[in-house]
Amino acid sequence: MAQIRSALLLSLVGSLLALPACDEGKSPKDTKASKSAKSDAKPAKAAPKSGAPEPARDALEGEPTDAILLSQAWFYKDAGGKSKPGPARLQIWRKNGEKWKATRLEDPDSNVFHKALLLEDGSILTAAGEKAMLKKWKHDGGKWSSELLWENSWGGKFNRLRDIEVGDVDGDGKVSASELKIYNLLRAQDTSGDGKLNVAELYKGLEALTKVEKKRSMFTKGFFVMSAVSLIQVLLIVGLVTGIVVALKDQ
Repeated sequence: MAQIRSALLLSLVGSLLALPACDEGKSPKDTKASKSAKSDAKPAKAAPKSGAPEPARDALEGEPTDAILLSQAWFYKDAGGKSKPGPARLQIWRKNGEKWKATRLEDPDSNVFHKALLLEDGSILTAAGEKAMLKKWKHDGGKWSSELLWENSWGGKFNRLRDIEVGDVDGDGKVSASELKIYNLLRAQDTSGDGKLNVAELYKGLEALTKVEKKRSMFTKGFFVMSAVSLIQVLLIVGLVTGIVVALKDQ
């Protein structure tokens, strides 16, 4: 029994030691080939002594295919041996034949992606923490680019954007003119151009929306008043004509 336990333990340790040596998409039995090619591979960049490792921006290869987005946080050791959060990381697992291959997209502006959504146009939305940022990522020509859609700080120790959803709220399959007008009004208040609204800018946006509603209300009231006046005029004219006709008949 002791020999069986020792054999099982050695087998388990051997498996654990062999797995890290495997290339992506290879099984443990391919480790011999991996070891022979290992000397030709370039070593990974170590973390700079003064800060975090440079963010990875792996290019996507091949035609569009099924994919799984894995948003996560990860840690590295600094010069003093302390664990520190690295750049926010998104692992993109794409199907390659019968296997899956992972590529990385990292953002040094935050240290965790709480959620990632794939949009219909192939771009990716990420919700990040510390800093709380909503970004839209695009991949073109082997390179990644990002657009900051929204950012905020609530003054606490940590600021996080944990959840986002994309959907047709009213179910009509399109954005109405009024919805677009509201969006444009709010976006116009971003005077700093940093992609976010502070409290003052938000109140200005609400004030602009209120003015629009007041103008709409005044227009509606004016329309009803003018309609009522026109109706009274028509009734007076009809009454006057009727009176004239009756007077002429009596003669």
